[in-house]
Amino acid sequence: MFCVSIGVVSVSMDNNKKDEPQVIAGVIYNPVLNEMVSAVRGRGSYLNGKRIHPSRVTDEAAETEISLDQALVNVGFPVYSEGTLRVSSRAVTALATKVRGLRMIASASQVMSWVAQGKFNAYVSWDLNAWDIAA
Repeated sequence: MFCVSIGVVSVSMDNNKKDEPQVIAGVIYNPVLNEMVSAVRGRGSYLNGKRIHPSRVTDEAAETEISLDQALVNVGFPVYSEGTLRVSSRAVTALATKVRGLRMIASASQVMSWVAQGKFNAYVSWDLNAWDIAA
């Protein structure tokens, strides 16, 4: 996105133990928005040092999870193979009429930081790499 002058870019880093596949900590930084999302396993997520939570409540008094028809979902489409593109297109077509809205913007790590902040309710994608999701 940055190469075409759309200022949605992020840098992500993770920390894991050499002999364990679990990520211990991660950081996603967007220099354009000056947003740094950080998390340590078991200790929560933070935006510029303030605790954040994904959106899960439709009515604060009811304290229930958000329903699918109220969800704002970001979608990442694969560009690697026609077969995966066909499968993902069918899945997105089925999802589109069941959610409040679909969006397709930014990098995987950036969108996942927005899910952590409650700006999106979910992120759906195919063919992601370890570096897309580790942080």
